[in-house]
Amino acid sequence: MIRLSWRQFRGQAVVAAAALAVIAVVLGAVAPHLFHLYDASGVATCQAHGNCVPLATGLVNAIPGFYGILYFGGIGILFVLPAVIGAFWGAPLVSREYETGTYKMAWTQGVGRGRWLAVKLGVVGVAAMVTTGLFSLLLTWWSGPIDTATGLKEGTSVTFIPLANA
Repeated sequence: MIRLSWRQFRGQAVVAAAALAVIAVVLGAVAPHLFHLYDASGVATCQAHGNCVPLATGLVNAIPGFYGILYFGGIGILFVLPAVIGAFWGAPLVSREYETGTYKMAWTQGVGRGRWLAVKLGVVGVAAMVTTGLFSLLLTWWSGPIDTATGLKEGTSVTFIPLANA
């Protein structure tokens, strides 16, 4: 049953993996420049000197506008991604089976309704959690310098500085 569910779901899984790969390439391509700006600004070592706000302001002003679009766009996608996955993966999950009538065959082959639904929801649910988790991990890694400079990262004492270039 798990193999059948995976075979029915593999198209969506390939599209999600390709989208994650594109996002990883884009964030990986611009990350060295962002990390260089962060290292050059001195925000990482400002706790010892007590001059964090001017350094953080300088870093935020040095960040190109494209990074602000990536930053806020990524946060927006992160909020919307579970709903999109639910709409495009969850809705056709059971409705396709009912529409074609294949659920009757599955239930007469020794697979009960509860197990059938649990396996279908389990395969897609785990895939949705992995996809959202990987996207969140990529975005968190990439936006670490911005979060530190603006005071959004836990454990930093930099005063909140709005992104002016976004």
